[in-house]
Amino acid sequence: NIDSRNAEGFRVERPEGRRGAMAGQLEALQVADGSFILVDSGMFTDSQADILYNFLKQNSPHEKPIVSAWIFTHDHGDHTGGFSKFILRYTDDVIVKAFYFNFTGWGSFSRKVRSAYPDAIVYDNMQAGMRFYIADAQIDVIYSYVDRYFAEVEITEQCKRSGG
Repeated sequence: NIDSRNAEGFRVERPEGRRGAMAGQLEALQVADGSFILVDSGMFTDSQADILYNFLKQNSPHEKPIVSAWIFTHDHGDHTGGFSKFILRYTDDVIVKAFYFNFTGWGSFSRKVRSAYPDAIVYDNMQAGMRFYIADAQIDVIYSYVDRYFAEVEITEQCKRSGG
């Protein structure tokens, strides 16, 4: 069971010049060992980075907050932009153990992740059916862009036998 006492959704200001309710997406869950699972990272704003860091610091039982899993659902600025701002300000203040994602354009994002946290494990090819255990949480991948874009691709028996 995830300890939802410290589950938090983050909504912050819109970037200058943007209209509408563009606040980005970021969810934080604290698991039994006191570490966090983050889903997405919100917008590329100073306040987004500050709010996230302050939340982690205030709720962490560790000297440095530990993010056991940082999951990114897709590569849009309102989901990944906050990560870019966060690493400019707080890379050395937070331990990140692993990243999980699979989206087009992953190469540049994967390089950014590996550069900021070279010791973290990077799962950059998430596929439906994968399962991960993080502390007392179970993460099941139920859908990825591969399911959307390649659902109609037929794998021939010859291809299956050859492994390619």
